[in-house]
Amino acid sequence: MTDPHEARVSAGPDLRGVASAFRRAIADGLMCAATDDLVADAPRVIAEAVNADLVLITRLHRHAGILETVSCYDVYGRVSSFAYDMRGTPCEVVVSMGAPVSFAKALQRTFPDDADLRTLDLHAYSGTPLLDENGEVLGVVCVLWSLERPDAAAVASALADLAPRLARETQRRLDRDAHAVWERAAAHGLWRFDLRSATMTYTPTALTLLGKTGASSFATTNPDAPFEWLPSDDDAIATALRATVRDGAPLDLVCPSPPGAPARWLRLVGCAQRGPTGAVELVAGSISDVTELVDARRAAAAAREAQSAFLANMSHEMRTPLNGVVALADLLAASPLDERRREMVEMIRASGQMLERLVNDALDLAKIEAGKVELALAPFDIAAAVTAAAHPSRIVAERKGLEFVVSLGAGATGALLGDELRWRQIIANLVSNAVKFTPAGRVELAVDIVGAGDAAELRIDVVDTGPGFERADADRLFKRFEQGGDRQVGGAGLGLTITRALVELMGGVISADATPGAGARFCVRAPAVRVEAPQLDAPPAQPYAEWSRPPRILLAEDNPATQRVMELVLEAIGASVHIVSDGAQAVQAFGDESFDLVLMDMSMPVLDGLAATRAIRAAEHALGRAPTPILMLTANALPDHVESARAAGCDAHIAKPVSPARVLDAIAQRLAVRAA
Repeated sequence: MTDPHEARVSAGPDLRGVASAFRRAIADGLMCAATDDLVADAPRVIAEAVNADLVLITRLHRHAGILETVSCYDVYGRVSSFAYDMRGTPCEVVVSMGAPVSFAKALQRTFPDDADLRTLDLHAYSGTPLLDENGEVLGVVCVLWSLERPDAAAVASALADLAPRLARETQRRLDRDAHAVWERAAAHGLWRFDLRSATMTYTPTALTLLGKTGASSFATTNPDAPFEWLPSDDDAIATALRATVRDGAPLDLVCPSPPGAPARWLRLVGCAQRGPTGAVELVAGSISDVTELVDARRAAAAAREAQSAFLANMSHEMRTPLNGVVALADLLAASPLDERRREMVEMIRASGQMLERLVNDALDLAKIEAGKVELALAPFDIAAAVTAAAHPSRIVAERKGLEFVVSLGAGATGALLGDELRWRQIIANLVSNAVKFTPAGRVELAVDIVGAGDAAELRIDVVDTGPGFERADADRLFKRFEQGGDRQVGGAGLGLTITRALVELMGGVISADATPGAGARFCVRAPAVRVEAPQLDAPPAQPYAEWSRPPRILLAEDNPATQRVMELVLEAIGASVHIVSDGAQAVQAFGDESFDLVLMDMSMPVLDGLAATRAIRAAEHALGRAPTPILMLTANALPDHVESARAAGCDAHIAKPVSPARVLDAIAQRLAVRAA
């Protein structure tokens, strides 16, 4: 290839007049064209002015070494547009030198690798670079002839004079095209309000979304021009938009489409630009159709509400019959039985407990996924919570002949701030799993608190000598309905899923590690907040046998089976029980007679338990009577139900199914408090 430096233009005295003539011819041609698109019309004008066969205006893709046609003119109509590798072409010399270049003859021999020169039978070349505002090569404008041209250098000189203007227009064309592609791809429109020129401008997409027709840009003296399409009664939206224009506040809101436009939801995003004085001079933003998103959110909200209603209903419908199974099994177990009948009762109790756990797990998982789980933060004694949580598993472990060890570290003392019930649930789940999957050997629960202040960390480790699992399966165990390899142990595979969700809700992490055949270790690490131990001022519950007289109890319950079960439970302490089947009857009975305590169901016909409780509290207040303990004994066990019961005036919420001991302990405590 010829040395590029030999190709540099040298417009001597003999060519200067020719170059000037070319410049005038090109300028006259562009003036006659009277076009707003210089880039589109310039190739034809140049070709006619210098009698060229082919004129190209190209853009450079520097990273790939590719030149792409922006605009071209071919006198024979052979070329419309194309992209080509500039290596081995005369344009490569232009780009590398960044200056005008010409080849008057022998073009094909000089660039033997340029197949297009042979195909189009081109023999002379003039070209000059198009430079952007940073002085970088944006592209090339070049002229080619099928004959040798002694005046090629003069043409290159004329092109160099035109190049700055062509570069600006080419960049503007590229920016405009890129903007159009971006707008179409983004499927949203743009709006712009220039307060300096009082001009409002919409892009075509924005006009379509707003249902507008006519010009996309117009002058206005109305400072509310961006909002003229808003519903007139939507003051909140208009106020937000005006705050953007007048105060420069950022804008991001969703509103309905204006009257006359297709019904849809639009999202408006915008920001303001301030001038030297600090005043807002320009406001611009986008308009996008978010109808599908809004509809999806509404559907999701409706689904969550439906799920909540389903949970409430299923909680009630499943816990009510389960309460009869659990309570009657406990009553039977406390009565004189021969060995065979006692074994059957124990099987009923075990089955009822398993069913209760499955119901609780399923409801807990649904609450977690619905975002309905809230932590009840209060001081609690960590050692007492660990001991209580581990106790049921200790009994099971001893029956299986397992060594069961609870190790409390030196730091595991005093009170923590947290949800004691959920921490006990986490510990119970982990320990119960370990006992369940360990046929022989040892299960150890180790709890400690290390560090101090903000760095204090609660550590819970549960280690067993069971079959273990492959380390690759560790994460799978925390997924719903997954278990270890032994399906004979039973369970729904929800315990670890719920445990991980609760640990993460408390800001902690849980991990599992094991070696097949050598046991498993589950570790929980979570922030620990130490607090002062709570003061327990409540007097101890009065034992049933020491009551001066049998308590009179009003039982409001619409389920006949539960009525009979609770009647049997209360007979064990010699209570006098008055039973009603709905809330209205409960209010009437409370007004007619005197009771020491009320057991109130929540879901009842005529008048539900919440309304009945509020009516009883209102009657007590009107008569100046001391409040009678009211215990909400119900299968409605979600957090919302607990809060509703307390708000209505109940002293406690007891979720079914319940053991007789739990009900009697709650009654004894409330009556003892009242007597004190």
